[in-house]
Amino acid sequence: MSRYDLLVKGGTAVLPCRGEIRADPAVSAGKVAAFAHDVAVVAADEVIDARGKTVLPGAVDAHFHLGI
Repeated sequence: MSRYDLLVKGGTAVLPCRGEIRADPAVSAGKVAAFAHDVAVVAADEVIDARGKTVLPGAVDAHFHLGI
């Protein structure tokens, strides 16, 4: 059993009051459990490669269309 359910690896995270930082968010039981510079991929059941992408932990896309 892995320590985390999900790891978002290699992206640039945007955090309130901190701006852009290089960090890997790791999720356990639906919540961010760790936010570190280099979390090992073997520590998670699923790994998303976010290299070259922006990661917005906790952000929700408020733009959606109902009934389409």
